[in-house]
Amino acid sequence: MPSPSFTLDAQLRFHDKWLKIDLQRAFSPEGLCEMWNEMVKDEEITFNGEESAHPEDCTDCFGTTQKKDEPNDKEKKEEEETSTSVHHSIIETWDWGRQPDETELKDCLLVLVDDQQKLSAQMAKSTLSAQRLRQRLVILERYLISLSHSMMEEKYKVRWKGPPSPPLPAADNKR
Repeated sequence: MPSPSFTLDAQLRFHDKWLKIDLQRAFSPEGLCEMWNEMVKDEEITFNGEESAHPEDCTDCFGTTQKKDEPNDKEKKEEEETSTSVHHSIIETWDWGRQPDETELKDCLLVLVDDQQKLSAQMAKSTLSAQRLRQRLVILERYLISLSHSMMEEKYKVRWKGPPSPPLPAADNKR
């Protein structure tokens, strides 16, 4: 089961709201779900490709949201199907055909190991703990975006609203 990929689209109008939140809430399951669902509701989280929907019980906080279609989805699926069928066809020819030589066996073994590594990485990304960690990181990123925007705004205000520089004393030309 592939985990959904999503992007953070921080919106300027919610910066003040995110500066007021208690970040400690992101480390409790209920607080994490509330904050995540708030971001989804505010459309600051957009899902790409596969989407997981758990709207009511919020076990992993992926709500129903808008979905962007990736143009590469079809290509990825076709590539996976092609690689899988090639591996199976190679192995099937060994059943009734000639026996593979050492280099063919090594090549096939490398391909199988690569497939297993991809599969294990995909499964590791889809665990509940990995999903919650990713959500926490996105929430913290959202807070830091608001904080940096606020600090830049403050710096800008100080620079332009600061006291005017005192006038330079007139040079005394009397000698």
